[in-house]
Amino acid sequence: MEKRRNPFFTGNAVKFTTGEFARLCRVNKKTLYDYDETGLLKPAVQDGNGYRYYTEEQIDQLSKIKVLQSVGLSLAEIKKQFHQEDVAESIRTLANQKNAITNKIHDLEQLAQTLGRKLAELERFQKMGSLKVFIETCLEEYLIIREQSGPFVVNYMLEGYHAGVIISGMKQPASEKKTWKYRKTDDRKDANFLKKAGKFAGLYFLAEDQKINEATEKAYGLICKETETAGNEIYLEDVANDFLLFPDGKILFKISAMAK
Repeated sequence: MEKRRNPFFTGNAVKFTTGEFARLCRVNKKTLYDYDETGLLKPAVQDGNGYRYYTEEQIDQLSKIKVLQSVGLSLAEIKKQFHQEDVAESIRTLANQKNAITNKIHDLEQLAQTLGRKLAELERFQKMGSLKVFIETCLEEYLIIREQSGPFVVNYMLEGYHAGVIISGMKQPASEKKTWKYRKTDDRKDANFLKKAGKFAGLYFLAEDQKINEATEKAYGLICKETETAGNEIYLEDVANDFLLFPDGKILFKISAMAK
């Protein structure tokens, strides 16, 4: 905390105006007003002119509030914690918050991994460009799939970022094609489909939302022209639509098919 400036003395007590106390404790005045309104930290003195003053002893109370806020407790929860006479209940509150922080760390780690994969795909696209066939070796992946009717739509809020669609019967008439949504999982017990390990031919392409099917057919045709595929199913992923926008509102897709 910074050096105190212009303290106001009354007897032996050192008092600070709202602005002085805010600067001393490195918070803004609005924060102090919020604490006052919720009853967490009220000015120790309010004189006849309406001026409000805080005391040196209140620095410790403010420090406790900031610590509890830093671990994620709301102002209402902090107020309850201050007035909680049951020590066991207070400990349970802190234990629950510790678990919440642990879960948040896990979620952030997962998000960091997702962002890393998306960046790797985008950097490779930036290097290779659109409609250029490449070969990659993939490990086996466990998928949760369900049949889908209609256009290619993946809701990432519901299905996560490691999702896409499988289209089988690519060499068949449109009426005979089948489409499944898939979501990747690390838990083999949850999976109902195994994407086998091996070499895959893939390429990136940009498409408008209303022309995805047409663009997918074109991309698959390029793969078949340059490589020999095993089977006639493809994996189609929206690479990063939730993370960035491409010119003209186009969406970046990655298509891949197992190669012989």
